[in-house]
Amino acid sequence: LRSDLDDIATYSTNVDHALSWLGSTEDALLHAGDIIQRASDLAVTGANGSNPQAALDAIADEIDQLLEHMVQIANSSQAGQYLFGGTKTRAVVGESYEPFQLIRDGNNPPYVQYNGNNDTRATEIGAGIGFVYNVTGDEAFNMGSDNKTSLVFDSLIELSSNLRQGKTEEISSSSIGQLRQALDHLVAQRSEVGAKVNRLEMTESRLSSADINFTALLSKTEDLDAAEAMIYL
Repeated sequence: LRSDLDDIATYSTNVDHALSWLGSTEDALLHAGDIIQRASDLAVTGANGSNPQAALDAIADEIDQLLEHMVQIANSSQAGQYLFGGTKTRAVVGESYEPFQLIRDGNNPPYVQYNGNNDTRATEIGAGIGFVYNVTGDEAFNMGSDNKTSLVFDSLIELSSNLRQGKTEEISSSSIGQLRQALDHLVAQRSEVGAKVNRLEMTESRLSSADINFTALLSKTEDLDAAEAMIYL
C-alpha cells in the first residue's frame, strides 16, 4: 500500500508539471493568435488601394514589429526551458541557442530559422501510461521540412513585403488568406492543448481519489485502536 501511495505521489507530481507546461504553451499560442489577428486587421487596411505608399510603409513597419514579437513568443520558456524546442530545451555549455531565429540577409527576404527538433517530451501519469505534453516548433508554427519556411511566420513576412512594394491586390488575393490559415492553425493547436489539459485534469482528480482511498485502506490495515490496546494491556 505504501508503494502504491508513493507511485500515486510520483504520478501526481508528473501531472502537475505537465499541466504547468501546457498552461504556458496555451498562453503562448493565445498571444501568437492575437498577433496574427492584429496583422489581419492591418492587412485589410493595407489592401485599400487609396492608401499612399507612406501609409503602407508605416503599416509594414508595424508588421515587422509583430514578426519580431512572434519570434519572441516562439522562444517562450518556462523555468529556463524553451517550450517549442522539442527536446532541445536548453543551450549546451558554450553554445548560444534559441529555438527560433529571425534571419535578415541583406537584400534577401528575411526568414525564421528553426533550430530545435521535433522530438516529443513525455511523462508517466499512470502505470505504463506515457503522456506527451509538449508542442514542437514544427507543430506550433507549421515549419517546412527545411526549417526555414513557416505558415505562421511567412504570412507576416509576405504581408510586409507586399505593403512595401505597394501590391495591394496581392494583399487582398493572397496575404489575407494566408493570415487566416495561420490563425486557423494556431487555434487548432490551442484546441489540442486544451484537450490534453482536460485529460490531465481528469487524471489529477482520479489520482486524488486514489490517494484518499489508499490512505484510508492503509489506516485500516496498520493503525492502532488505542482503547482496544489498553484493554489488552
